[in-house]
Amino acid sequence: MILKTMQFYFLALAWGSLGILPLASLRQVGQAFYRFFGFLCVGMEMIAWIFQFERFHQFNSWMSESIIGFLIFTLVYTLLLKIHRRVWFWSAWALAMLTGGIILWIPWSACNQAWIFEVNGVSSAFLMGSGLLAMMLGHFYLVIPKLSIDPLKRYAACYIGFMIIKLGTLVLGGVGWNLLHSSILPQVMQREWMQEQFFLIFRILWGVLLPLALAYWIWGTVKIRSTQSATGILYAALVATLIGEALGWYLTFHLQIPV
Repeated sequence: MILKTMQFYFLALAWGSLGILPLASLRQVGQAFYRFFGFLCVGMEMIAWIFQFERFHQFNSWMSESIIGFLIFTLVYTLLLKIHRRVWFWSAWALAMLTGGIILWIPWSACNQAWIFEVNGVSSAFLMGSGLLAMMLGHFYLVIPKLSIDPLKRYAACYIGFMIIKLGTLVLGGVGWNLLHSSILPQVMQREWMQEQFFLIFRILWGVLLPLALAYWIWGTVKIRSTQSATGILYAALVATLIGEALGWYLTFHLQIPV
């Protein structure tokens, strides 16, 4: 279960980062930022592929091949950034997003109310990706002081927006789904659900409510262009988010309830 959780956790983080990245245009943040995140996503996808191999000890599974496809498209997209043919690298980006999206969709395709699991997974991916992008972009202002504040505003707004969406999916998935299905859940699953209440509470308080409490200061410091302060607060919020989402992915796989 831990290997499966970590595999999809890194896949979601890579996919979410890659999906949110274009909100700041290449012209605004430069090729260095895009290449950095391209290679970072490739690294996370390689880690996910290693977890896949550790789970099944074989290279020729469809999942392993799908992850390799996701990795190759991401790598091609990153390498094509140096070639001034936008159609080429944006086509590679679209293929990478499509491949990664299919990988994240497969585990929930056979679940009851699969769309709730899908919304939960997508919101988790984009929440982590936007937070990571905002925090890392904040560091770029140390070396490029004249960099426009607009990209950081977009990433920060996206991060805060997905915090709110994630809180909504937790209410819908963790509470609503459980109330609707509590009568048909197997008795063993109901017992496990009760045993995991502490971790669910920690996941909500630490992974969602704490970053939301910091959102006011994140947006306030970004608005006045205090990028160093914003980066520090984003770092604290992102640590809470990443830990909370890792726990959320584990509880979702373990309990089969979208949290």
